[in-house]
Amino acid sequence: MVSNQLYFEGGIPQAYWVYTGKNEILEDVLKVATDDIMQKLHSLLQGERVIARIDQNVVYRSLSEDSANIYSLLLVAGYLKTPKKELQADGSYLCEVSIPNREIAAVYKSEILSHLLRWGCRKVNRR
Repeated sequence: MVSNQLYFEGGIPQAYWVYTGKNEILEDVLKVATDDIMQKLHSLLQGERVIARIDQNVVYRSLSEDSANIYSLLLVAGYLKTPKKELQADGSYLCEVSIPNREIAAVYKSEILSHLLRWGCRKVNRR
């Protein structure tokens, strides 16, 4: 039955899976995010699409080797979709990425927004 898969908050159905666990991958991703990545994440939050290189063979431990792997991990984890993609000579893809739906957008807003605010404070303090 469909209603068994819904989470109700204040009588309004919510996305069930969003409340089933922690979003630890986002936390780890944000720990290594560069200023450029934080700006692109902010653009995603605004509903924009951004260009990112996607490596389909990326593994979690490579996150610390190259912070650009963030987009590959977010795509594999279901936090991004690729409306447009172009295969590159090295086997990676140059993709236009965006947030796939409202439920994921809600996760981005709750998880990423606080990090964006801290990032903004860091930038102000550096000046």
